[in-house]
Amino acid sequence: MKCYVHQNADAVGVCTVCGRGVCRRCAVRLGGKLYCKEDADRVLGANRAVVEAEKGARRGVGVMLGAIFAYLLGGVAGILGCLVIFAAIVSGGTSGGAPFGSLFDPDMSFLGSIQQDPSTTIAVIGAAALVFGLFGIAAGFYTWRPSKVGVVMSIAFGFTGLVGGFELSSISASPVLVDSWFALSGLTIAMSVIGLVQLTRQPARTVASLRSPGPYPRPNN
Repeated sequence: MKCYVHQNADAVGVCTVCGRGVCRRCAVRLGGKLYCKEDADRVLGANRAVVEAEKGARRGVGVMLGAIFAYLLGGVAGILGCLVIFAAIVSGGTSGGAPFGSLFDPDMSFLGSIQQDPSTTIAVIGAAALVFGLFGIAAGFYTWRPSKVGVVMSIAFGFTGLVGGFELSSISASPVLVDSWFALSGLTIAMSVIGLVQLTRQPARTVASLRSPGPYPRPNN
């Protein structure tokens, strides 16, 4: 068999896609398979398109909103944790006095009954809220990339937020804070679930369509 381009050169094999003979100069090996230059370009182009699709096309509305709401809930939790820790510092309950009471007179009324607890307990609650907020920010970051692991993190974060919301409603004197907390938790779960469905379905359709460049007509040899 002769090369389909160089008619005087013997073929070293046939193209995996079109079946035409190719000589040493025309043969291109990709992934252990032999291609002619034309089909090699098509394969490389399809792979580049798949990479671009997996980078950009996957991020749908659900993924974006899930990440945003996870960021917001994480930010609220982080700020709340810092305020609670600050309240523990100025309360001074463990030392029998308020060492910073003369310097600060913060309005912590929105914290409700938690202000009556020992400062150590208040500090632990604040640290837990801060860690929870950092987890939410991390979940939002990985969801935005986008990543299935990040979306699952956001869903778990939202459910944990709902559980924490019931605890918050029992200690906080601010209905606005409690309602906002529940709303952000619910929206994080709902949008992240939609985003997970998008990440599961959309790439499969996109990759399948981009990796099916044929059929190519086989020559009549």
